[in-house]
Amino acid sequence: MGNQTMAMDSPQEFFVHEMQDLLGAEQLVLKTLPKLIESAGDKEVKAALKEYEQVFDLGAAAKAEHYEIVSYSGLVDMARLMGQKDVAKLLQENLKQEQAMAKLVEGFATQLGKELLGPIIAESQSESVAVGK
Repeated sequence: MGNQTMAMDSPQEFFVHEMQDLLGAEQLVLKTLPKLIESAGDKEVKAALKEYEQVFDLGAAAKAEHYEIVSYSGLVDMARLMGQKDVAKLLQENLKQEQAMAKLVEGFATQLGKELLGPIIAESQSESVAVGK
């Protein structure tokens, strides 16, 4: 996930480069995950700054998960094309895990969105009804 460009002389070098790139994304998610867990356990909406932080963290995690899904899909294909069936099988398992995690993160984001936007939407609707009277 860096900006460095390096010449690659073989499909294997490109494959290793892609694996290293994906490792960086995995590490980003691991860094973000504790914040997600903390956020998921909250029942009450916290201060505006905390809310913003939660939304930001969920957005970053969702982006990272989708990046990992696309990356694992490409690595599975590359491993198969290089005849690395065992590697492809392992990467396919990782892909399934990333898809499940993305679904979980999206669920958290939906719930948080309802918690944050629900009161705003309700207030807006009540104002619309009051104006229409």
